[in-house]
Amino acid sequence: MNRSRILALLLIAGTVTACSTQEPGTPSAAPPQDTEGTKTSGSPSTGPSLDELDPCDVLTEIAPKNDLTDMADADSNGCSAKNSKGVRVQLDVYPTLGISQYQAGANSEISETTVGGRAAKLVKKTVTDLDCTVTIEVTSSSRVDVTGYSISSIDDSCATAQALAKDVEPELPKS
Repeated sequence: MNRSRILALLLIAGTVTACSTQEPGTPSAAPPQDTEGTKTSGSPSTGPSLDELDPCDVLTEIAPKNDLTDMADADSNGCSAKNSKGVRVQLDVYPTLGISQYQAGANSEISETTVGGRAAKLVKKTVTDLDCTVTIEVTSSSRVDVTGYSISSIDDSCATAQALAKDVEPELPKS
């Protein structure tokens, strides 16, 4: 037998013996995990964690009350829609960025506010002179942003973003 075959057999034998140890005791199934009270959508007290929250599901849930149509994934964090007044809206979820990490534009006008008892910021002129964002704290290191963009008025953008934020807030997990 040549040297490479002997080496291969020794490696195989070592691998087989390394995987064939016995553990003392009697095998048994793990106890069942308590999943009662766990929901997959919607309830603020038992809702999904923020990294499991689908922004399009949230917009779909609140769409009838806010007259939203044309829902579409905006990017990996968000979902966009349009209301009957033509205001574009977007809901973005940031499971690892708090409101203190919000990056305001150079011309942004920021004011502190609350939404449903949660700390929030109202950001006028987020990117352009006609958009407005409400960023809502979920935890100190996570947030959601609700943005409105109107082609005619920042007041329409802010009114829409604030109304949506109020309806989005109960859909968020409690911290």
